[in-house]
Amino acid sequence: MVFFASLIRDLAREAERQLGDARASRATRAASGQKFLEAIWRYYNLVDFADAQRDPKAAAGIRLAFDEAEGYVKGTSAPAAANPCTGPKPVSPGAPDPGKMLEPMRRIVQIMTGMIETFSPTRRDS
Repeated sequence: MVFFASLIRDLAREAERQLGDARASRATRAASGQKFLEAIWRYYNLVDFADAQRDPKAAAGIRLAFDEAEGYVKGTSAPAAANPCTGPKPVSPGAPDPGKMLEPMRRIVQIMTGMIETFSPTRRDS
């Protein structure tokens, strides 16, 4: 679990770096942000159950940050619907805003760092 949490954290850090690069075009940053979100979600699904069992607050925080970032990269005014049974919210005619993805990525880094610290075995010297 620590391995995947570290991988997720590192992906979110790299996403932050690339999304904050003002030299890249907005479209390039949005495409990059989408790729990072896909990778983060793929790996998070591998630890989601264990995370939700041990720290439901962190699990909810990751999902909310992910939904918020996804809304910004897709150009919606609001994140995707929290209830999957209701389907996605309608897309507003806004443009993707990769700059706003920085804050949700920072929250993902923060939550994953806390998870790594919590789940890492502590060393006991005898």
